Amino acid sequence: MSYKIIELASRKIVNLDYVVDSEILFFGEMHNVDWIINLEAEIIKKKSEKSELGFVGLEMFNYRMDDLLERWVRGEITWSQLVKEYSNSREGFPLDKYRVVLETARKIGARIIGVMPPREEANKVARIGIEAVDEIDDLPIDKSAFLVNYEGYKEIFMSMLPKEGPMTRLDPEKIFLAQALKDQVIAERTKYGYLRFGQGVVITGFAHIEFHGTASTRFKRFNIANCKVLTSRDESSEKALEELSKYWNKLEANYLAYKS
Repeated sequence: MSYKIIELASRKIVNLDYVVDSEILFFGEMHNVDWIINLEAEIIKKKSEKSELGFVGLEMFNYRMDDLLERWVRGEITWSQLVKEYSNSREGFPLDKYRVVLETARKIGARIIGVMPPREEANKVARIGIEAVDEIDDLPIDKSAFLVNYEGYKEIFMSMLPKEGPMTRLDPEKIFLAQALKDQVIAERTKYGYLRFGQGVVITGFAHIEFHGTASTRFKRFNIANCKVLTSRDESSEKALEELSKYWNKLEANYLAYKS
């Protein structure tokens, strides 16, 4: 599958070498799409060619999985063992589809870290609300930090919620709290990765980095590194831009990768 990248401000086509030229690159994916996953591997490779790539942060793993990832990177466990241990968690990503991403990061010597809270704990916040946050041990954030009110953030996220399906049985306010928790954890884990390992690529779902108030906004507030934000859509540029236009003045994304 071929793709193109457009700079959103100018609507001009740009190449990947230009996009990866930053200390931190946030990439917002549509989950489990083959060409997007292959692009992620290409991003990691290109970034490592531009400058030393210290770490790759992945939404597929939570922050308690760093030891598991490190054991695989060091060759202490096989890929099959990694997948087996991963399957005992509730993270739920089809890890074999993302193998090219992990193998690329390992080949260039980058550290691989999880950037999400454990799914069962985020789900608990979505079911119970703010009280559940106090029950999470070793949470890598100030527990009040994720409650900062970012203009437009809540409204945009609420507009993305599905109108049918299992999520409609939950309180939207509590779902929003869980999303804000995830975004703050991603920002804090990106900060941890940068301060400990250097420049990095952070891969998450696009709703975690694309607009004001998400993890990219929160990371910028630390004022420790320059960053760029590349989002993606598995559709034409016309359809993707129409979707982004709904919150154009609140975009954090600098670039869009789309199917061509």
